[in-house]
Amino acid sequence: MSEATEYEERISRALVRIARAVERARALPPPPGPEPAPDGPAPAPEGPGPAALTTALEEARADNARLRDELGALQRRHAARETGLAAERDAARARLAAMDEALQSLRAAQASLGQTVTELREALAGQVAEPELVNRAMQAEIEALTAQRRADVAEVDAVLGELVPLVTGEEPHAPG
Repeated sequence: MSEATEYEERISRALVRIARAVERARALPPPPGPEPAPDGPAPAPEGPGPAALTTALEEARADNARLRDELGALQRRHAARETGLAAERDAARARLAAMDEALQSLRAAQASLGQTVTELREALAGQVAEPELVNRAMQAEIEALTAQRRADVAEVDAVLGELVPLVTGEEPHAPG
């Protein structure tokens, strides 16, 4: 954004120079010499004439237009970059949300597995064989393994999301 600020400052300085030149031209005393006759033609002014001032004004306008075009191009590039960064941020947030969901599922499955294992251990300590507890323990373990797999996949997706731009040669972006 510093380039845009620089162009704005250059445009402002050019406009100030133009205003000063116009003020100097207005402040010039009339050329010495005989007063023109009321019916006669006016003598040509000395110093910078209207043609020189008009040329300077046109040059300043051309510079101003060029700087405005450059400023517009910079603003468009900046907007495109912001859009790209917003898309990357949204993708990173989605990856983090998927990872968080997988980790929450894993924690719940681990808690369920832990509870079932405790119940199974207590039943075995009392030498009571309960096939239902064994089935629940196996189901809880399967759920824990599935949740672990989902968490691993989410983590790999997050890592790949950061590595792909580096491998494809795209410019890496700072997180945030």
